[in-house]
Amino acid sequence: MQAVRTAGQKRLAESMDTVIVSWVRFLFGLPFAILFFYWMVPQSFTFESLSSRYWLYILIIAVSQLLATLMAVVLLGRRNFAIGSTLVKSEAIFTALLGLVLFSEYLSLLAWLAVCLGILGLFISSLGKFNLSWVEILTKLDSKSALLGLGGGALFGVASVFIRQANLLLDSIGAPVSQAVITLTSVLILQTLIGGVFVLLTRATQIKSITQNIGACVFIGLTSMLGSFGWFGAYALQNAAYVKTLGQIEFLFTLLLTWFYFNEKIERHEYFAMLLIAVSALLIVWGR
Repeated sequence: MQAVRTAGQKRLAESMDTVIVSWVRFLFGLPFAILFFYWMVPQSFTFESLSSRYWLYILIIAVSQLLATLMAVVLLGRRNFAIGSTLVKSEAIFTALLGLVLFSEYLSLLAWLAVCLGILGLFISSLGKFNLSWVEILTKLDSKSALLGLGGGALFGVASVFIRQANLLLDSIGAPVSQAVITLTSVLILQTLIGGVFVLLTRATQIKSITQNIGACVFIGLTSMLGSFGWFGAYALQNAAYVKTLGQIEFLFTLLLTWFYFNEKIERHEYFAMLLIAVSALLIVWGR
């Protein structure tokens, strides 16, 4: 679903501002999340029963995801965009490290190998796509683009570990799917409001472009919500680093969409990256 949503955003960005496109996924995903909420959450649940600690986690998740997305948007306008966007893919390592440091979520050696293989696959894909060398990555780590890339990866990692912890605080609510929907709906409400304020302050004149692309916006909202529901549900069940690493198979679906939908050729290095990511996913499933 995330790969499909990204493809939709790529197409929509041809006629709309990038920031507006990023906000649309929250704005139009929220109604679908609310439908899931009324379908899956026990009627006895009330938001008043949630602790202040839970709401702190929700705030951290919402803000870290928004800031990471904003960093990615800023990267688009920079000359060293390739360096930064490659380093954003380090988020699985940050997820594993933050889970270990903040919440003592340990990984096995096999799991660490899986995490590293998955990241290596994504790095190889980016290096080939942007025609970079490992030397260029290492020599430009002090650039603003590199810092934006690493910062984005770190913030996505922060969001991942706190989504899991927020779900764990709902252990008494019911099934993991119920926990996931409550957390997802709470985060989307906050992101829609914060993102809406930012859009009104910086791009108010461009909001009308949403009504001109309403069908695509609904599609992006639906696929975004379904993808997020998958992520949030998985975080309710398992260590965030395992989930993030397994979720890198999104790259395989992205390549298939690139091939079938955008009619772009899959390069040799991308096939090798696919192999590494597939092995990484198998190690996570087999060795966790």
